[in-house]
Amino acid sequence: MSHSFIRLPEVQRRTGYSKAWIYRLMSQQRFPSAVKIGTRAIAFVESEIDDWIDQRIEESRNGIYLPGIKSHAVNASLNCGNVGVKNA
Repeated sequence: MSHSFIRLPEVQRRTGYSKAWIYRLMSQQRFPSAVKIGTRAIAFVESEIDDWIDQRIEESRNGIYLPGIKSHAVNASLNCGNVGVKNA
C-alpha cells in the first residue's frame, strides 16, 4: 500500500481549519494524528485526511454532526423552514 504525506498548510487548506484548531482536535483524538518525519517536521497521511473529510461530509449529510449546536435543536429548526417568517 502506498502512502503520501501532506504538510500542515495543505491540511489547513483542505479542512479550512486553523493550525490551533487542528492541534486541539488532535489532542481530543478527533482528527488524524501527525507523523514525525524529521527532527522538527511533521506531516499527515493524505489518505487519513481524505477519509476524515469524507466522514465529516457523510455526518453532515445525515444530520449527525454540527459543531457547537445540539443536534435535536438543529433538526427541529431545520424541519420548520418557515418558522419566524411573517407573511406580507
